[in-house]
Amino acid sequence: WRNRPCIITVIGEQSSAKSSLLNTTFGCNFRVSSGRCTMGIYMSIIRWKSLPIILLDTEGLMSVEESSTLFDNQMVSMAMLSSHIVLINHKGELSTELQNLIGMSFYAKLQLKDAPIKPKLLFILRDQTDLTNKRIFFAQLAQLKQNLNKDAKFLQISIEDELNISNDDVVPFSNAFSNDINPIFGETQKWRNKSFPVEIQALRNIIFRFLSMNANLAAYEDFDQVYTKLSNYWATIDKLGPVLLASKNLLELAMMNEVRDIAREIIQKANHQMYDNGQRLIKETIADIKNNTKSMLTAAGFANASDDFNMLLNRQLQQILNQAYNEFDVKTNKSYYLPHIKEKVKSIIEPRLRFTCQSTRQQFEDDLHFVSQAALVKHAQQKLIDRAQEGFDQNKTIGIDEFRLNLENDYQSLLTECRQQLDSLHEKEDDITKKILTFYKNLHDRKAANPTIGDIYNLLPELDVGHYKRYCEKFKKNWNQISQFSDMPRGNIFSVAANRHPSSAQTDLETMWIDLKQKLKWFNNEKSAEKNRSILSSVFSVVLPKLKKDIISLLRDRKLSYTDPETLNAVISYVENSLNMKEIKDYEKDLNLGEVVTDFVIISLKIFISEATLISDDNYQKELTQSENQLRDWKTNIEKQFESMKNSFEQGQYEAEEIGKQIFAEVKRLLLTQVLRDIKADVMKNRFIIHDHMRKNAYQRSFHQNNGENILKYVLDINRYLQELSL
Repeated sequence: WRNRPCIITVIGEQSSAKSSLLNTTFGCNFRVSSGRCTMGIYMSIIRWKSLPIILLDTEGLMSVEESSTLFDNQMVSMAMLSSHIVLINHKGELSTELQNLIGMSFYAKLQLKDAPIKPKLLFILRDQTDLTNKRIFFAQLAQLKQNLNKDAKFLQISIEDELNISNDDVVPFSNAFSNDINPIFGETQKWRNKSFPVEIQALRNIIFRFLSMNANLAAYEDFDQVYTKLSNYWATIDKLGPVLLASKNLLELAMMNEVRDIAREIIQKANHQMYDNGQRLIKETIADIKNNTKSMLTAAGFANASDDFNMLLNRQLQQILNQAYNEFDVKTNKSYYLPHIKEKVKSIIEPRLRFTCQSTRQQFEDDLHFVSQAALVKHAQQKLIDRAQEGFDQNKTIGIDEFRLNLENDYQSLLTECRQQLDSLHEKEDDITKKILTFYKNLHDRKAANPTIGDIYNLLPELDVGHYKRYCEKFKKNWNQISQFSDMPRGNIFSVAANRHPSSAQTDLETMWIDLKQKLKWFNNEKSAEKNRSILSSVFSVVLPKLKKDIISLLRDRKLSYTDPETLNAVISYVENSLNMKEIKDYEKDLNLGEVVTDFVIISLKIFISEATLISDDNYQKELTQSENQLRDWKTNIEKQFESMKNSFEQGQYEAEEIGKQIFAEVKRLLLTQVLRDIKADVMKNRFIIHDHMRKNAYQRSFHQNNGENILKYVLDINRYLQELSL
């Protein structure tokens, strides 16, 4: 049992005698009966010479209990990901249904990028009446391979690159039993065919010959790793399957890709229209609010203005959406486009437009926040001068000291009121979390399950606030350490920290390592503790610090707004860049990529939300300080005006200076707003907003330049190209 184990899995339709095949071929004792007798996956272990062999008996495909193809796709994908040999047990000729299942498992294998095994497929054709002419069966398999390659053409990769299928990998079996009527008793007699054991022995020889010729089969170090990897594979398939394996076959997936191209053109046009209409609506609504700022002096007024704008914006969205739907129906009104594919692709139109709608809504709320803040300060200033005027009218002989005392009391009262109202407009962490996860869901809905091989959006988990918080619980004890290690210099964090604090730090690190290695589920071989520890060290000392720095740089250095949905798109791109770093790529075979992506996304969202919360708090403090300063300046101006009332020329000169300052400040603000709006419009309408186009153009441009430095730079970090493009 010291040799590396290999896995042989049998798949096939329900009641096709899969369990009996394993029992007869390998001497197992899997349960057999008519109907469904295997639920899930059963395991048995045998030894051939010095090689441990794990046999997996899977639940039957195309069963009446499982009405959808999702479970079948998941089960076949599990076999293709985990097995060295897959026995495809099938009655009759090779069917289209079987071809479809193999095709979708091929697609899943490409996307997950976490299965170094190239499984050998053996087709066991049961209950064949004529076994003399095997060329017929070989021709069937050759046709199946040809069909699979034709269906997979849009993926731009051959079936043979991932699956080991030879044209002669067909083993026809006669019926295991024969029967006739006893002429004396008139009863049915049943007995095992003499040829069946011979055929079983031939199958055993084929299997063991393959194992002998491929003695150094990789993938599993020992049984512990088998358990870990099988658990990881199924967890990933179970989590991503509903999105990744929703199609019935590759042809349907290719058709969906074609229909998506049609939808993408329609979306781009509708998106421009949605953006233009949204900008017009923002301009008109803000202008109306500025003419009636009294309504913005309370939180309820802010909410009402936001609700009214959302109602108008949703009305615009519905009109544009209906136009897009009608255009889509016309352009896809062809008989060869399957109705359910059209409906499925049609459903992605709305999320993309809602994405733009959300961006417009957020821009309006930012503008509304600015107007509300200005209205609050202006209202407080007006109340301050009204109270000063009222006090002066009641006592025109009031002295300067008494006037200042009354003014100070009014100022403090209004300052408290202004602080309370500004606090009601301040976004807290829960508000920011909900907003960013809404952006994330929108991104996931419109980009997941695409045909691009290795696209990170095919590996992203579905998240809402509840899921996000539950994932964060996994790191609850370790967020401070993760943040601390992210700020450390490069190198092995265990040795660096231990050198700084030899006793306590080492203890903390050991505690964190023990805690995380049980929670992360990153590693395919839990027994390789030192190797796993080294990988974790590299991730914390190199990968995560860069990821954290890039995300913070987006918000702090490049001044991108966390309220802009496209900023989150950039964060996901940085996660993808992290997965392509040497510290991850060198150990791909040791890592469960699906779990790594999930945890990287959670960590990135945590960093993003935390930084956004800090920025929101900073902005709140700046706005509060600015409002307090404006109100204080206004109080000082009132005092100066009161003192200068005896000299009309001095008072007029002072007021002229103040009016001039206000005019220049307003002109500056209007020009800046227009410039920012024009830039945002260009960005929203730019074709490079489509990530695939941006990436393709970056690589083409870098290679056309024939500049090795640029090629390496763009390949390592696509976001650098985008930044240079914007400059």
